[in-house]
Amino acid sequence: MKTSFDSDRFNYREWKEEDFETYKHWMKDEQIRNRMGLPNKICNYIIRKMHKCIGKTKQTAYHFVVVRKRDNILIGFCDISKHAYFDVAEVGLLIGEKEDWQKGYGTEIMKFLLNFGFNVMKTNVVEIYTTKKNQAAINLFKKLGFSHSCILKGYCKIENGFEDIIHMYISVAEWNSKKISQ
Repeated sequence: MKTSFDSDRFNYREWKEEDFETYKHWMKDEQIRNRMGLPNKICNYIIRKMHKCIGKTKQTAYHFVVVRKRDNILIGFCDISKHAYFDVAEVGLLIGEKEDWQKGYGTEIMKFLLNFGFNVMKTNVVEIYTTKKNQAAINLFKKLGFSHSCILKGYCKIENGFEDIIHMYISVAEWNSKKISQ
C-alpha cells in the first residue's frame, strides 16, 4: 500500500517514531493549544491516541506528516480516518510551525485530504470537529465548501467548564460541484 503522496508544495508520508517528539512538542505548545481551543488534558489524550497510530496506516486510516518540498522541513501533521459502519471519513490537521500559519498551507493540505478521501478511500462524506474557538479552522472549512451541521453544546470538558464543538461536513457531490478541488 502506498504511504507517501504529494501536492504542489508538500510531501505527505506515513508517521515515523522520530516524528512523534515534534508532534508532542507542538500539541503541548500553549499558543497552538489556545488557537485550537483545546485544554491541556485533551491534548494529552490526543497525544497518547496518536502515538498508537505510528506505523499503522491501513485502508481506513491514514496518518501523515506534512513536509515542505522546498526545504524538506516538517511543518505539520494530518490524518483521515473512515468510520467502520458509515461512508464518512473524519479529517484532522495541525500546522505546528507558527511562521507557516496564514500562508494558505492549511487550504492546500485540506484539499489533499479531501481529494484523498473522495478519490482514494472512496468515502461519500468528509467531516470535521473543531472547537468553537478555532475560528481559523472554521473559516478554512467554510472556504472549502463545508456545511455547518451542528454545535455540540458543552461537548468538550475544559479546565473551568465546558467548550462547544462545531461539526461540519462536505459530500463528494458538493466537493465536485464547487470546482474547488482543482
